[in-house]
Amino acid sequence: MNSSQQGSIALISQSFQGLQKEVEQIAQALSLRTEGGVRLSMPGETFANTFCADFTLWDLAGVITLKSKPGRYGFNRDNRQDIPLIMRFSISYNSPRDAETIKQRINEYFSYEAEVHWNVASTEQTKQMDLAVHFEYQPQHDIIDAYIRYVLGMITGRNTAA
Repeated sequence: MNSSQQGSIALISQSFQGLQKEVEQIAQALSLRTEGGVRLSMPGETFANTFCADFTLWDLAGVITLKSKPGRYGFNRDNRQDIPLIMRFSISYNSPRDAETIKQRINEYFSYEAEVHWNVASTEQTKQMDLAVHFEYQPQHDIIDAYIRYVLGMITGRNTAA
């Protein structure tokens, strides 16, 4: 491995450590249970795929998963590594708002920053909303905190302000 690859791995490592710290902070702030974390990929994989993230956060209302997407990472202006992530929410809710209003507000919030995919199911007893948000994680921007607080607030109606 040459020095350029070692430097890239060091930057990727710093970015993934920042991701882990941010996820742990939001889990603690919102009293969410957590599993998983950042780990090294399997030996023999290319250096660009050296690290991966796989987190599960949950409480009685539902589950949030965050997974890094393997692939090419790009350096941002701060010489930090952006990490492609998928954040999935599966939340039961009892909000007076209808699902279409919630979907519209969340789609507006993420309009240019992320790609959002939906699945909404309701029965007489339970309302269930599932969404997947695809975005580039940028270290030191607290974006995961903001995204989780906004989505949980919109779906459940509970105040998740910092």
